[in-house]
Amino acid sequence: IPVAKHCFLIGQKNSLFQQLVASLLTDMADDLDLYENKTVNFDSLLDEIKEVKPDIILLEEEAPFLENSLMIHLLTNVPDLPVIAQTAYASDKDRNKIIGCGCDDLVTKPFDVKLFKSILYKYSEQAKAKKGN
Repeated sequence: IPVAKHCFLIGQKNSLFQQLVASLLTDMADDLDLYENKTVNFDSLLDEIKEVKPDIILLEEEAPFLENSLMIHLLTNVPDLPVIAQTAYASDKDRNKIIGCGCDDLVTKPFDVKLFKSILYKYSEQAKAKKGN
């Protein structure tokens, strides 16, 4: 099953998360277009997303519940894109909060590669169906 062609990876520059996810995604698809954020400034980030037009957003979020968190801003401004959050907040209560805020799914630390791949395939298929491919 191929993954979505255009993934937008948002995280801290040169983080272990970005390195791991980039490596996994590259292994999953030869023709993948993977874009990593160039900025953490929200307005510039929105411009990047609008320019790239990704199928899926993968978001590393340190503090997902803060009112001014990147996750909350993204979900408000790009509601049509699947957003998969990656965070250390792993309890059922935290998961329900993150999904309740509007994220489509969640991958927690420590990172479960099989779970990540299955989640990515699921949203890749949805993006593919939405585009009519």
